[in-house]
Amino acid sequence: MYHDFKEWLARLHSRPEIEKYLERNLSDNSEQRLSGVHRDIWDTPALQDFLGPDGRKFIAPNCGEGRYIFSLNMDGFNPFQRKQAGKKASSGAIYMICLNLPPEIRYKPENMFLVGIIPGPHEPSLHQINHLLRPLVDDLLIVWHDGIRFSKTALHPTGCTVHCAVVPLVCDLPATRQMAGYAPCTSMNCCSYCLLKLQEIGNFDESTWVRMSREEHLSIAMHWQDAPSEAARCLLYDEHGIQWSELLRLPYWDPTKFTLLDSMHTLLLILIQKHCREVWGMDDQFDDGPRATYDKLIMSQPPSFDQIQNGLHVLRTGKTKDLHKLSEPILRFMCRELQIQFGGRKGKLIKYLTNFVRSIFFMSVAIC
Repeated sequence: MYHDFKEWLARLHSRPEIEKYLERNLSDNSEQRLSGVHRDIWDTPALQDFLGPDGRKFIAPNCGEGRYIFSLNMDGFNPFQRKQAGKKASSGAIYMICLNLPPEIRYKPENMFLVGIIPGPHEPSLHQINHLLRPLVDDLLIVWHDGIRFSKTALHPTGCTVHCAVVPLVCDLPATRQMAGYAPCTSMNCCSYCLLKLQEIGNFDESTWVRMSREEHLSIAMHWQDAPSEAARCLLYDEHGIQWSELLRLPYWDPTKFTLLDSMHTLLLILIQKHCREVWGMDDQFDDGPRATYDKLIMSQPPSFDQIQNGLHVLRTGKTKDLHKLSEPILRFMCRELQIQFGGRKGKLIKYLTNFVRSIFFMSVAIC
């Protein structure tokens, strides 16, 4: 199901109070630029320096026409909620937010444009998402190049022209990479901003993070689109982690700058929740008093003293294959007792323990 963007924009202009907000001055943010404090997305250079089809700043005072910037969003949900035990299904919604509106009203349902509904029952593939985006991009190209002419509005009795653009792509990480044509974040090409590979994820030296330009991204995506066979596409996709996205038809859209990380999913629903519940032990299902444990697995299955002693004995005298016979809670507790890293799954825990033993051995050899 797809909704017509031009028709929705006309309905938005039929509300006089909304039109006043749409035409507010958004170009004066010199105070925020000097202070370095960004209170809204309009305080950032990405929007303030964004150029229109005429090569001049898209948002400029007294330009004589409407200039609106939107964010593009996609999110999935289970239509059966969680009451249907064992039933896994996913429907999705693609929608747009008019960033010209003030933050306090821009996210109200009546002010959001529902682009379309993805019926499910499964999430669309990386290739199928392009068929859903194509009619939207067709409309966005019209409102970018030619604009939309309204014969009469509340503030413009003689009519006005409106130009629009979609700049930030704001979704959770899987949806962001899907919409922009990137491989999943678990692939070898895990970053949508630089050329680092997954095995270099522990590299914190920012000077070595080689950024990818829009031109490079577009060239790879076009090679993928023009590949003579599906096998050739797979080779390009495996090498670069990029395929064609309908959003690249927009001459201004830059996936290396405009794909954002959704703070709600990234921070509130994942990182903060994980730290509060699993690192700090702040979970209503567990005792959070003194000496609260750091991991759900340990809290639900605390190893006994004999199990820990046996695990330490295996570490001192056994082999790596013997460590694999120990349970994950025991391995994690051993790491904590030895004051080494205890994050990750079983394979990482064994790696931490064997590296610890190896470092102790080399230290003793050096002393001798």
